[in-house]
Amino acid sequence: MSNRRVRQLAELGTAVEMERGDITALVEILEHERRILLAPEPDLTPEERSLLARLRSVNESLGRATPESASAVGLLKQRGEIEHELRLVRRANTSQRTREPTAQTSATTPAIYLFIQDDDLHAVVVDRGSARLLEPMDAAAARRALGGLDVALIARAGGSTTRMQRVVAGTRQLLAPVIDEIERHPAVILIPDPTLGHIPWTLLTEVPITHASSMEQWTRSAAIPTATSGETTIVGGPGLEYGHIEATRLAEVLEGAMVLDGDDATAQNVLDAFGRADLVHFATHGRFRADNPLVSAVDLADGPLTFFDLLSVGSVPNRIVFSACDVGRSATQSSLGLAALLTDRGCRGFVASTGPANDEAAVELMDRFHRRLLDGDDMATALTTAQLAMRSREPSVALFAAFGAG
Repeated sequence: MSNRRVRQLAELGTAVEMERGDITALVEILEHERRILLAPEPDLTPEERSLLARLRSVNESLGRATPESASAVGLLKQRGEIEHELRLVRRANTSQRTREPTAQTSATTPAIYLFIQDDDLHAVVVDRGSARLLEPMDAAAARRALGGLDVALIARAGGSTTRMQRVVAGTRQLLAPVIDEIERHPAVILIPDPTLGHIPWTLLTEVPITHASSMEQWTRSAAIPTATSGETTIVGGPGLEYGHIEATRLAEVLEGAMVLDGDDATAQNVLDAFGRADLVHFATHGRFRADNPLVSAVDLADGPLTFFDLLSVGSVPNRIVFSACDVGRSATQSSLGLAALLTDRGCRGFVASTGPANDEAAVELMDRFHRRLLDGDDMATALTTAQLAMRSREPSVALFAAFGAG
């Protein structure tokens, strides 16, 4: 069954349960929809491994080629063809994906589901075993407001403080039912509507928020024990001045961390680190590919490390930080998003930017964040504390988000 058909059936089911007023059944439908959409991605097949090896070889050659030369143009064409073939093979290999239901624990932190039904944005609160439906919000107005926030973040880079304040105030008003609910609690698990896009919550509230694809996915991440060996790896990507500065600064904060910078920041070295480190921090360029999410990547010395590479490893670190543009975009929307890919492979929590990151500001943000982690905060609390210290002068830090139990 296609994802589109799954969503259509879920919309019918939620409409029926809302009419009946059975909010518990409504939550069950939302979870069942996500269970189907988030069925685990299988490991790479031999054919995919062969294609991925070819892709790495082409990317390495591209790194050595003269930009805009005939050879570079030819290599770019080859890369596009391999990426397209990978997408087709993956689609064929995942047609029968399933996930058995996970026994959900009763989280002490309340969860808020956001979903769009007809023209309304709805929020359901699940707290201490009970479920409540909040007052509906205008979905179209919410989308416009979030778009306005994106524009204001760009304008703020040029100094437009007044516009930012006005847009934030308007967005808070539109989302008042859910923001008022969030601010009743010390922390919240947020399960967003897959079609809504990321909301930079730290511009709207001071409450720590962790994101999850579903309550079941959060439960699975919470069941992963917090790692205790303490081994950390810091990765500094190429062509990024502040990436090197960030890696060097964090090496002073995280004593004893292994630093992979310059020519040492290769895909193989990073994947080797995945097998032994409790925490891996990327300070790199990043990109998200909406047309082919599994070729979304962070840049390393020998070319991109793609989401496909995550499928080639047996396990991943307990915690991962992506201080890189865009790689957290759509992280909770499907089985191809980072939330599902990483949780299924043993990651308890991660932090990533859902949009363009300000490289210079990221150095300070990540310094503050890791110091809070060392003090014992979970990832959502550490990130929020760091963001709140900076948001008035650099609101783009609100684009970073925490995912999973952390």
